[in-house]
Amino acid sequence: MALEWSGSISNIFKLVLSIADYLEPADINAFARVDPTLYDLLCDCLYRHNLQHQNGSGLLQASKRGFERVVKRFLQLAKDDKTERTYEIFRSAMFVADGAKHRGVVKLLLRDRIEGDIRMAAYCSFLLVVDILLENNNDPTAKSQLYTQALSSAFCGAGFATIKHLLRMKIDIDTQDGEVLREALTNFNCAYWFLDPDLVKLLLDKIALLPNTPALDKIYGTLIVELSDQDQYSEPTLQRVLANPASTNAQNTCLLRQRHTTGVAGQLRKRLAQMN
Repeated sequence: MALEWSGSISNIFKLVLSIADYLEPADINAFARVDPTLYDLLCDCLYRHNLQHQNGSGLLQASKRGFERVVKRFLQLAKDDKTERTYEIFRSAMFVADGAKHRGVVKLLLRDRIEGDIRMAAYCSFLLVVDILLENNNDPTAKSQLYTQALSSAFCGAGFATIKHLLRMKIDIDTQDGEVLREALTNFNCAYWFLDPDLVKLLLDKIALLPNTPALDKIYGTLIVELSDQDQYSEPTLQRVLANPASTNAQNTCLLRQRHTTGVAGQLRKRLAQMN
């Protein structure tokens, strides 16, 4: 049963609020059994207590379950708290929401609290964060830069699934960023490509969109060398590489002739016969 308040209600509320920061969550929750109005008043104290003394465990659970209204409440209460510790709590919540695929929570945290680092997100395979950061940028030049940064970071640390996800994006790459992307592609460990024909196809499709330069020829030359050294090569992979004009320029034709006795000899001889 709710209490029959006597005296000045506002003064009573002020008194309760003045001691709320010294109460345990269980004590504050006990007020719910006494009076709903008082509980509503103290609810914000529960949120603040959770952030300050329990490392935002409530925020993390809300992010994991996709409770956007609860996350908004945490954001509102912490809007003036600029400490590094609180920032890290919210950033952890964003990663939890990303892992649980709660897009709405990730968008809330990116919009109201977190400065998105697309390099780190791609490196750690936080794909919702990457997607939202790219979607929120309407400047083609800036989007090209962000995309190139994400893909370069993914090549350095992410798994094939993340790299494939990024390669499937239909984002135009300008000439300057194309140089950075070519460098990332060239430095990527080509020895693994033959294991995943789908990844090779996506890479070649993306390479085909880049301006044709000597660096591009070098990528195909590297592919030819790596693939011809593999005994367990993927025939579709090799054919995709050899089908591109960049693989048949003078330099790479020479590579083919030099290596036709190793690895995938039959396929290379067949290709050479077609070229002659």
